[in-house]
Amino acid sequence: ITIFSYLTRLRQICQDPILVNKDYTGDSGKLNVALEIIEEVIEDNNKMLVFSQFTSVLKKIEEELNIRKIKNKYLDGSTSAKERIKLVSEFNESKEPEIFLISLKAGGTGLNLTSAKFVMHMDPWWNPAIEDQATDRAHRIGQKNIVEVIKLIAKDTIEEKIIQLQEDKREIINSVMSDDSLNINNISKLTLAGILVTLGVVYGDIGTSPLYVMRSVIHNNGGLQSVSEDFILGTLSLVFWTLTILTTIKYVLITLKADNKGEGGIFSLFTLVRKQAKWLIIPAMIGGSALLADGMLTPAVTVTSAVEGLQLIPSFNNLFGDNQNNIVIIVICIITILFFIQHFGTDFIGKLFGPIMLLWFCSLAFFGIINLCNDWTLLRAFSPHYAIKVLFSEENKLGFFILGGIFLSSTGAEALYSDLGHVGKRNIYATWPFVKICLLINYFGQGAWILAAKNNPSFSAIEDLNPFFQMIPKPLLMFGIIISTLAAIIASQALISGSFTLVSEAIKLNLFPRLHTLYPSHSKGQLYIPSINRILWIVCIGIVLYFKSSESMEAAYGLAITVTMLMTSILLFN
Repeated sequence: ITIFSYLTRLRQICQDPILVNKDYTGDSGKLNVALEIIEEVIEDNNKMLVFSQFTSVLKKIEEELNIRKIKNKYLDGSTSAKERIKLVSEFNESKEPEIFLISLKAGGTGLNLTSAKFVMHMDPWWNPAIEDQATDRAHRIGQKNIVEVIKLIAKDTIEEKIIQLQEDKREIINSVMSDDSLNINNISKLTLAGILVTLGVVYGDIGTSPLYVMRSVIHNNGGLQSVSEDFILGTLSLVFWTLTILTTIKYVLITLKADNKGEGGIFSLFTLVRKQAKWLIIPAMIGGSALLADGMLTPAVTVTSAVEGLQLIPSFNNLFGDNQNNIVIIVICIITILFFIQHFGTDFIGKLFGPIMLLWFCSLAFFGIINLCNDWTLLRAFSPHYAIKVLFSEENKLGFFILGGIFLSSTGAEALYSDLGHVGKRNIYATWPFVKICLLINYFGQGAWILAAKNNPSFSAIEDLNPFFQMIPKPLLMFGIIISTLAAIIASQALISGSFTLVSEAIKLNLFPRLHTLYPSHSKGQLYIPSINRILWIVCIGIVLYFKSSESMEAAYGLAITVTMLMTSILLFN
């Protein structure tokens, strides 16, 4: 009993030290934050439920609200049943913004407060079910709005220990209640569904890399006429070993094991190692910023690369003319629609992502194998000596800087790690071999097409030649452009959603100011931050207008990817 009494006092100090020490004359940081949030809610003309285990805390908030002339109601265990009904009815029927202060135990059951759009918990309780029951007061039948739940936790206090205890309890409950290993039939169903979801969620970014990698390398080396068989073998060897060492070994086999309770990403990794040294916050913030930049660049680069395929269709050029501005307009329209629909959630279109990406990877393999059949000798590129040879070859005009274009083949490796919490390790382990094989077949197919076409004057005259679209059979070109555009949109969606999650994690770590966050769907982990969405949209449009062609964006894209991977490596090493 004595220990529990001391624990209660520690919890009270987290709310306001004056609850324990009457001589305390300072402020309460938590109460100040709570009042700031309440004022924002009232300014937006909304209603909020405020729960606390301590009635003394609720009374202090009530006093402050009355001083600020903010309309409020109060309910605790001493409130009669008749009065409870009256207060609830008045709160739901009122059209004015209002705050309902409720004792945690008194508000656990029997209340229907569906007019509230916000719920705030002032203090955590040992049993998470009690908090959930209180929160559910705003989730009763009749609720038509998305309800945002806010929990105020004092850093480095007993409250963090309580949160940890809550998470441990939830893990135990979930492991008992939803252990699929008890049902053999569920394994196959979940695995098949999981594989499809993983293809749609995880591999959008890395899956669209064939759109621009070989084009970047060829263009930066002087064009189609400047390449030889040894150069192509070396380039393909570099791509193969980059995907093997950087993506397969570093990320899939090593980094995925550095999960924080099933969650991945650079900030989850930072959470695991932050106690090792204080300076590790620097690579975490740099890596997070670079990943956010990746989220801005990916829609611009991938969508532009895909839409540029329209320039190979004669009817398009005859109708609109061979003008890059037409491509820019189409790209801006697609990106604008993509950012606009974020507010509504992506549950419906998200169900199509898996099947579309499965079709995309199969198409990559199909287009590649058609061309690779003409020159199977390119499989020699699996030997690393070709990669080493091309780095020092005189034919390689960029020298070691050729790796800037090669590293574009590993775009999405960081996103693969960030999406760990959405799909789990097993699904990534099961799908990556298939994805890697499809990517390599396509790269090798592009290499075969380049060697077959390099002496053709009609191809040498093309200024911005893209081997990916050129190697597609003419009857299938429109299909290739459509499916590549859809894959680019999916890749962009993955990075946009990842940016929201990244900012949310940064907010939790106090690395980013608190922002208004919405949860537009019931999907696990899906959230929407309006201000970040607007910033991403504006920057994406700015990138497209400034660079115009995807070729011009590739250097910035490669830099963002390289910086993110480097920062992850620093954290992983520690």
